[in-house]
Amino acid sequence: MVYGTELARKNSRDKTQSMFEHAKHVADISTAISHCPNTSGLIAYLHDLGKLSDAFQSYIKGGSGERGSVIHAWQGAFLADEIFIDHGAPEALLLKEMMAFCITAHHNRLADGIAPDGTTDYFDKLQNADDAKYSYHEIKNKITDSEKAKLQLLFEKAVCEIRALLDHIQNAYRSPDSAAFALGLAVKYLYSCLVDADRLDAYLFDVNEEFLYSNTDWAPLTEIFERNIASFSSGTDIAKIRKSISDQCKAAADHETGIYQLLVPTGGGKTLSSLRFALHHCKKQKKKRIIYVIPYLSIIEQTAKSIRDILEVEEDSGVIFEHHSNTLEPEDDGASETRKRMASRWDSPIIITTMVQFLESVMSSKSGKLRKFASMADSVIIFDEIQSMPIKAIHCFNEIVSFLSKILNATVLLCSATQPALASTQRSNLLLAAHPRLIDCANEFKHMKRVNIAAEPERDIFSTADFTMDKAGENGNCLVIVNTRNAALELFDTIKNRAVGFEVLHLSTSMCAAHRMEIIRKMRAHLNGGTKVICISTQLIEAGVDISFSCVIRSMAGLDSIAQAAGRCNRNGESAEPKKVYVFPLKGESLDRLPDIRMGQEITQRIIQSKEPGVDLLDEEAMSEFYDQYFNGQDRRMDYPVGQAGSIYAMLSHNKDGKGNYRNRTGRQFSHFITQAFRSADAEFSVLDKNTTSVVARYGGAKKLIDEYRNQPRSVFTREKVQILKKLQRFSVPLYEYELKKLLERHALSPLDEETGILLLDENYYSQDTGAVSDIIQDNLIV
Repeated sequence: MVYGTELARKNSRDKTQSMFEHAKHVADISTAISHCPNTSGLIAYLHDLGKLSDAFQSYIKGGSGERGSVIHAWQGAFLADEIFIDHGAPEALLLKEMMAFCITAHHNRLADGIAPDGTTDYFDKLQNADDAKYSYHEIKNKITDSEKAKLQLLFEKAVCEIRALLDHIQNAYRSPDSAAFALGLAVKYLYSCLVDADRLDAYLFDVNEEFLYSNTDWAPLTEIFERNIASFSSGTDIAKIRKSISDQCKAAADHETGIYQLLVPTGGGKTLSSLRFALHHCKKQKKKRIIYVIPYLSIIEQTAKSIRDILEVEEDSGVIFEHHSNTLEPEDDGASETRKRMASRWDSPIIITTMVQFLESVMSSKSGKLRKFASMADSVIIFDEIQSMPIKAIHCFNEIVSFLSKILNATVLLCSATQPALASTQRSNLLLAAHPRLIDCANEFKHMKRVNIAAEPERDIFSTADFTMDKAGENGNCLVIVNTRNAALELFDTIKNRAVGFEVLHLSTSMCAAHRMEIIRKMRAHLNGGTKVICISTQLIEAGVDISFSCVIRSMAGLDSIAQAAGRCNRNGESAEPKKVYVFPLKGESLDRLPDIRMGQEITQRIIQSKEPGVDLLDEEAMSEFYDQYFNGQDRRMDYPVGQAGSIYAMLSHNKDGKGNYRNRTGRQFSHFITQAFRSADAEFSVLDKNTTSVVARYGGAKKLIDEYRNQPRSVFTREKVQILKKLQRFSVPLYEYELKKLLERHALSPLDEETGILLLDENYYSQDTGAVSDIIQDNLIV
C-alpha cells in the first residue's frame, strides 16, 4: 500500500530496505501489538511518507546532505489531514489529531497540544504543508487514487476503533479530568506502538531477522514454580504463614482483570506469593508478560535472582529482563541511531524494573522512554512496596494504572505491608476492582511478635557510631539505616576502623548494582556463618531485601519506612523473644531534597510523643494514624504542582491554564481535541532528581564486557552489542551534576566508543567499599 520501490534506509553494510518493506513490517508489528490495530496500521503506513521525496531518495542513495537534513516526519500528518473524509465527526477529527501527533514525533518526542503559556506551536506547524522544505505536493502526487481509496477504507475502520475507545473511556471513568487524562494516555499508547514497531523493524533489518509474534506459554514456567515451591519447608511458624499466604494467592488467580491490593506483613513472602498469583493469572487470562516493579531505592538483583532461581532460568535465557532505573538507554533527541536501536525493549515474559523507570517511562514524551508503554498492555503488573511512591506522583500514578487496567487489559497488584489509602484521595481516581483485597491475611502474624520499636533521643554521627558498636556487641550483628548517601558514608568512615572484630559493610546507590549484590551476598554469608557484621545502608535495603539481623537501628523516618526497616530484624523469627529496632533523629542529616522523608519523620515523631510507652507503633491503628496525617492536606501536592504552570496532572488532563492563556492571547476558544501539554509535563516530571547521568564503573565483570564491546565491528550494528549493553546496566552508577562535573575536571570519565555516548568511570575513582567517589583512591594506585 502507498509505496513502490523507493528506499527507506541503508545500513553500514550498504544493504537497503524499500519503503514498501519497511511500511509493511511496521504495520504488521504495530497491528500485532496494538489494541487499536487498524489505527496503528494506518499510522504505520503514513509515518515515513516524507521519504518518498526526490530529495530523500537522492540522500539515501548516496547524494549530498547530512543525516536528518531531509525532513520526513510531517508529510504523513499533512496527508491525513487533507485526504481523509471525516464528515465533521468528532471521533474522525480526533483520529486525525492522534495520528498527526504520533507521526510527526516518531523520531523525537510528543509535542504540547497547548503549552502552559497558551502557545500552540505544534498545531501552527500543521498548517505549513506548503512550505517548500517538506516537498509535500510532490509526495502527494506520487500516491494514486487507488491507494488513497485503500487508505480511506482503513481510516474508516480506525474511526470505528476510536469511537469504541471513547465509549470505553466514558463508561470507565467517573470524572471528566480522569477521562481527559485517559485520552492523553491513549495518544501515548498509539505513539508507543508506532515507535516500538519502527525501532524493532530497524533492528531486525540490521541483524537480518524477521518479526515473529508469539505468546508466552506459561504452563512450563508455572509447573517449574509449583514443583520448587512444594519443596519449601513448612516446619516453622513463619514458614507455615508464608505457605498459607502463597496458597491463597494461587487460589486468587481466578480473579478477573482489575486492580487489586495485596497486604502482607514484612517477611511474609510477598515476592514469591505475588509471582505465584501472576503466573497462574497469566495462564488463565492469557496475559502477555509479568512486570515486577520494585521501589526506586531497592535492589533489583535480589528480586531477579529469587525469580530466576525458582523458575530455574539462566541469566541469559531471555525469560527475565532486568531494566534498571539508571539504564543506559538514550535520553536526547540527537542520540546516535545505533544507540536508539539498542534501547531496551520490554519483550521478555518477565520484566523486573523500578518505580523510577516505570513512572518516568509513561510520564515521558520521549520516543525512547515511551516505547515501553505498549508492552504494558495485557500484562500483570506487580508493584512491590507501593507505599514508597512519592506523594507528588500519586494522582498521576492512579490514572496510569487505571488506564492500564480498564483500557489496556492489565491486571495490577499493589503490594505492601503498610498499604497506603491511594484510592481515598480527593480525586478518588484509582479504579480498584469491586473486591480489591486479593486475599485476607490480617490475622496471620498477630500471634507472632518479632520486634519492638524503641524510640531514642537525637544523636550525632559520633554518638550513633558508639551506640551502633554497643548494640552490635550485645547482639553479634547490627544493621544501621540512614536517609542519605552522605550520612551513610560518614557513618561508615567513622565506624570501619573502630569496630574491631566486626566486618563493616556499606550499601548505597553510589555503588553499581553488581557491587551491591556482591555486598548482600557477603552479608548473608557472614550472618549465616556467625561472623560479626555491621552494615551501614541507605533505605534501599528496606524493601525487597531478604535479610535478617539481630538488631536494627533506623534514623528517624516515616512510620512506613520504620516498619520496612523492622522487617530486616528477626525476620524469620530466629529469636523467640522480640528484638529491638532503635529509632532516633540523626543530627545534621540534611533532608532538604527529600521532602517526603522529612514530612514522614515529623509525623512519626508526633505519633511517638502522643503514645504511651510500650504501645506497638507497628499495629494497624498506628499505621492508619500515620497515613491519615501523611495524606492530610496533600491533595494539591498529589497533582505534582509546578509553580506558575499549575500542576503536571492539570497539564495532562484538561490543561485549563493552557486553554485560558490561549484564549487570552488570541481572543478565541481552542478548537482542537488534544490539549495535553505532553512535552512541558515531561520537562517538569521526575521521581528523583533529574540531574543525574549514568556512567559505567569498571567493577568486576564490567572490564571484560567493555573489552568484548570494543572487539565488535565499529560502526556496525550487531545483536552482540545489544546484549553487552544490557549486561552493562548492572555496572552503571547515577551521578549528580556536581559529581559529574568534578569527575570530568579530573579526567576520570572516558567514552565507551564514538557511537553510544556512554561514559566509563576510571577505576581509581571507584571504591571497593563505597562505590563512586569524586577524589582519587590512593590504594588503587598501589600495585
